[in-house]
Amino acid sequence: MEWENIPADIENWFGFVYCIERLNAEQGEKRFYWGCKQFIKRTKMPPLKGKKRKRKKVSESDWRDYYGSSEELKKDVEKHGKENFRRIILKLCTCKWQIKYEELKIQIDNNVLFRDDAYNGIVNARIGCVPKDLKKHYEHLNRGQSI
Repeated sequence: MEWENIPADIENWFGFVYCIERLNAEQGEKRFYWGCKQFIKRTKMPPLKGKKRKRKKVSESDWRDYYGSSEELKKDVEKHGKENFRRIILKLCTCKWQIKYEELKIQIDNNVLFRDDAYNGIVNARIGCVPKDLKKHYEHLNRGQSI
């Protein structure tokens, strides 16, 4: 099944936060998975002959065929078929920091660790301070905060 909400201009976006929903409720309750995926991948290549610096190759990632990193979800996709899963792009992101932040936020907002209907078995984010170019976008989160 194709992704829902695919932007026409994916080259202007770094990646996205998504939800995968199992649709075949007659074979069990609905289940969900929240995660993130990049539109592009960067691979390091060996340096050219006589050079020292490694080369970087940028290409499209496997996002079109991606069904999450959860082993349980992958087994269910194999068992029930791709047609019984709905893949929705929830938020488009411009950089890696934003992808990781928005993924963590949506997982916390949906209480993925406490839900029996979530495939997410772990919430893992390793992000630093907000990049300067995104501070304006997220400044509303810092209002009214005091120690």
